[in-house]
Amino acid sequence: MTINGEPLAEVKPIKRRRFVPTAEAQAVFATAPAIDWDEVRVDLDTMIDDELRDPFDGTGL
Repeated sequence: MTINGEPLAEVKPIKRRRFVPTAEAQAVFATAPAIDWDEVRVDLDTMIDDELRDPFDGTGL
């Protein structure tokens, strides 16, 4: 890209990392809040009906 023939910028593809170093990933999650798995289970049990049903019941199939 140029302005009045003078180079202004290079336009090229972004090189993305495929690997995040372990120490960097640990640093990101170090300040994450703790998860109360019992609370998660209660929330899931409240929101999700896990009763098994016949999907064809009442369809005449």
